[in-house]
Amino acid sequence: MTGFPSFEDSTCAISGKQRVRMAFSHTEPDRVPIWELGFHNEVARRIMGKEVLLPAGGGQTSRAVLLANAQGCKARREMIQRIVNDTMEFYRFMGYNLVRLRPTDFLTPFAFGSGNWAPNALLDVSIRPDGSNAWIVEHSSGFWSRHVYNDESETLADADDCIKQGGLAELRRYIELLETRPVDLSMAPLQEALDGIRQAVRHPAAKDIFILGWGDVCYPGSAAHVAVFLEAMIADPELVHRYMEVTTRGVVALVKAQAALGVDGITGGNDWAFKSGPMFSVRHLRSLIAPYLKRIVDAAHASGLPYIKHIDGDIRSHLPVLVDEVGIDGLHAIEPECHMDIFALKQHYAGRLVLMGNLECDLLVRGSPEEITLQVKHLMKEVAPGGGYIFSTANSVLMGVPLENLAAMLTAARTYGRYPIHIE
Repeated sequence: MTGFPSFEDSTCAISGKQRVRMAFSHTEPDRVPIWELGFHNEVARRIMGKEVLLPAGGGQTSRAVLLANAQGCKARREMIQRIVNDTMEFYRFMGYNLVRLRPTDFLTPFAFGSGNWAPNALLDVSIRPDGSNAWIVEHSSGFWSRHVYNDESETLADADDCIKQGGLAELRRYIELLETRPVDLSMAPLQEALDGIRQAVRHPAAKDIFILGWGDVCYPGSAAHVAVFLEAMIADPELVHRYMEVTTRGVVALVKAQAALGVDGITGGNDWAFKSGPMFSVRHLRSLIAPYLKRIVDAAHASGLPYIKHIDGDIRSHLPVLVDEVGIDGLHAIEPECHMDIFALKQHYAGRLVLMGNLECDLLVRGSPEEITLQVKHLMKEVAPGGGYIFSTANSVLMGVPLENLAAMLTAARTYGRYPIHIE
């Protein structure tokens, strides 16, 4: 350890899991739940004084998963077990009340797009080096994607793929192949990935941590061919419907499997907005995305699980569809620098939508502990009363965060987030 204080809950009257459930029932627990959707490995290393691999910890984890998948099932199983153990132990040490684990983060299919793919994706691939810190993921049908790791930023990027090069014709060929593939969760890689969820649910830390599984539409926002997909939304919407239909069938099956394993909720982590606004219109959201996302949300609700939608950027125009038509229960990350006014959202959606996030990530990196404490205090005063608020940054703990700033944020959240809220 490096001297960073542990924030583990050890003397609280209720568990973190109960605390989160009360937040989703829009009642006040003992204090505001705290979490992070993602936490960069570099910061975790500095806290723990050793190598840590977290599922949303940056490209170092993605590279480790890619290399393990290239080596075969034994290496993959060992890597899954390590990531789950690292994650549960670290989140317990930090005192976080929720953790998200995507089973798809443990596998490397063609065009893997940060875990946002369905179980009927092309998993039967070869993975080979392509120069220094680059790899080609290739399927026997000729589909390929290229992924490049950057040491300095510790990122793994989807740099290129055959759909980006081949355009709509190649996208159509890909969808046609997906339509021939059944949803088969009994495949060894998928069973191993789901076993990672089972390990998390059975981990000793899980009695105090709300375990979030994954399920979202397979919009390829982080894939190299996203521009081709956006073109298809305009030029060939029926093709997009076919893609959404075949992938959503796989995601719904995955949601049901995670529910059966005992996860406490489901979260979607697929982004489709910039700071300046969404990548596509409300009309296209309603026609091409929302009906399929609703099927996933409905599957979570049928299993008694709340559904949290993570989405970055300015989504003000899309939010009414997500809440009123799709039926999401929680929203993360509510970035203030993207015109997302959490105080207005609290007034408008009180009792209907759990708000999660909103502390400025740039402030956590560049601000002072005093400035961070003031923002946390303001959030707790204005958003926490009445319940329905879960505190976190407005995205994740990014690379380079000073540990004194992180400690100030967590200390302030526990100091000012105790119910009933009394802040002058």
